[in-house]
Amino acid sequence: MKNKLFYLTILSVFIVSITLQTCDSKKTPQDNSTKSSSIGSKTVDDPKKVADDGTWVYILDKKLVSKKEFEEVYDLFLKVSAVGQGIGKTQLSLFRDRVEYKKDVMNRIINSTLGFKKAITDPFFQSKEGKNLLQVLYKQALYQYFLYKNIYENYKEPTEEDVEKHYNQYKKEFNKLGLKDIKSDRNKAAVKNHLSNTTVASKTNELFEKLINEYTIVSNKKVLSEYLTKKISKKSAIDDPKKEYWVIKVKGKPLYLGQIAYFLDLMMKNYKITDKMLENTDAKDQFIRELLNLLKTMELSYREALEKKMHKSSEGEKFVEIVQKRSVSLFYFMKKVMAEIKPPDDKTINELLKDKSKETKVIELLKQRKFPVNKKNIMEASKQILYEEKITIAQTEFIKELREAHQIRISEAYFKSTSDKIKDEILKDKKK
Repeated sequence: MKNKLFYLTILSVFIVSITLQTCDSKKTPQDNSTKSSSIGSKTVDDPKKVADDGTWVYILDKKLVSKKEFEEVYDLFLKVSAVGQGIGKTQLSLFRDRVEYKKDVMNRIINSTLGFKKAITDPFFQSKEGKNLLQVLYKQALYQYFLYKNIYENYKEPTEEDVEKHYNQYKKEFNKLGLKDIKSDRNKAAVKNHLSNTTVASKTNELFEKLINEYTIVSNKKVLSEYLTKKISKKSAIDDPKKEYWVIKVKGKPLYLGQIAYFLDLMMKNYKITDKMLENTDAKDQFIRELLNLLKTMELSYREALEKKMHKSSEGEKFVEIVQKRSVSLFYFMKKVMAEIKPPDDKTINELLKDKSKETKVIELLKQRKFPVNKKNIMEASKQILYEEKITIAQTEFIKELREAHQIRISEAYFKSTSDKIKDEILKDKKK
């Protein structure tokens, strides 16, 4: 049970971030770097002269995104977010017309598109490793769409009875988190969210167990072990002229170490997996097992998506394009900006904590998260807070520079019509 829970945790983390993925022959769908965008099919000569009549949402570098195109994409974001946050179909309509949420999704799409355009001009993406990355992130996006179609799309909202039953089943655990009852809407929503996430994780596990039983899969633990212990260098893994460093084979089709070497390094860095930790044979073997499980599910879902031609549908094409561009943009930000941001040292934090108001805020945060309030935790929490603040500032500046280098026009009429619609609904409710 512990192994399953650990596996599901790792899987869920990678689903929502830059995910390890697989890629094989050049004949398979790869990346969208040379493909024209499927969002914004109409080109205009002068964005400033286009009448703001509410039929379009934004214009980016002369590419006009119509109301229909945007709302198709927006609905995809909304549906997936609804499941992740425990929001059922009956509440979707309330979220769908929220102006600020629409603007937020629109800006994410614009920022990801611009970040992607900037990223693929970087020399890194002209290298073999960079081209592998574009393929990897395309597959990661298609994998997410596979999950959406098989898990999220048919998700059913938990009933009041389901939420109550779930709370009673895990009452001790919820009590430890401060949820003494589910009388308030806030507590009920928290339990409902936990139930939704648990249900999705369980269904995901069932789906992949079924696929694993249907496919012939061969693993090569030795290659991963030798790479982790530096017996195989990164250069050797990427070059691999004899094609001998394969990690898994699904129906005889191999995933090579060189295709995921960069991601292995990134994952080990992000999760602080050190050489010393890998000296422990049991720890290394467990890490390899979990990694292979993850790679298998990724590869299986990708192959299933291809066989069912999910990437050929209009919805699938848009979904995959958006997710891939977001991932590439995020990677580029991490590589070019975050890599330059260093965590604050003890001296900096000691100076910061001379301001007692800031120390008080850190202590309150530790108490909220049920951490012991001591000098070590105050220092560590302060470092994390300051580091995250630096990243936020850098990200804001990064996005600002991107947007200033492009022509962007946003429709006031579209968002005004959405706002007016909400006001009309509120007035109707009051009259009732």
